[in-house]
Amino acid sequence: MNMKKIIVILMFLPLTLLAACGEAETPPPAPTPGGPSGEILFEDDFLDPQSGWDRASNESGSTDYFEGGYLITVDQPNTDVFANPGQNFLDTTIEVKAQMVAGSNVNSYGLICRYQDPGNFYFFIIGSDREWGIGAVIDGGPPQLIGESVMQFSRRINPGTEPNLIRADCSGNTLRLYVNGRILDAVTDNRLVSGDIGLIAGTFDTPGTQILFDDLVVRNP
Repeated sequence: MNMKKIIVILMFLPLTLLAACGEAETPPPAPTPGGPSGEILFEDDFLDPQSGWDRASNESGSTDYFEGGYLITVDQPNTDVFANPGQNFLDTTIEVKAQMVAGSNVNSYGLICRYQDPGNFYFFIIGSDREWGIGAVIDGGPPQLIGESVMQFSRRINPGTEPNLIRADCSGNTLRLYVNGRILDAVTDNRLVSGDIGLIAGTFDTPGTQILFDDLVVRNP
């Protein structure tokens, strides 16, 4: 069995929050109401460093605007770093361009939906080794994949430093992951119904992953 798959199940550490300390004291905005299918609810090309995303760093890594995109760096092994813009949605279709700019191909990166706090959210990840997974963090527990016991391989994912277009649908109790316009999987889960969106990047045995995100769009499904 691929060592990465073993690590995902047995050693995938709780995700590292890099948001400001006061985030927990500030109530989230009311969920953005749904509208016509395809309506843009939120978008960011990351050209404005004041658009609301986390800008922070610690021993685990950093999140910040970088050269017209948004860069997440993960400096520790078996660690995930994520960032949020401070929004609140019910159903969403989220799309972003992303690519590895440094680090091992055995990594993970992607999207978050229905983020309520560091212990409750859904994640949609791919790796530069062409593996992918859909999962959840619930009630502060460890990240768990949904629908699969290990991450799966797909040639639809561009490898290495090639860019990928990642799409995550969170519609009712259905969660779908698309890469480069093709669906990889759809699973069901009803534990979270609303929350923020986010970007996420992670390492396994080798630290030093850097993922650059750009052209994020959130639409009504």
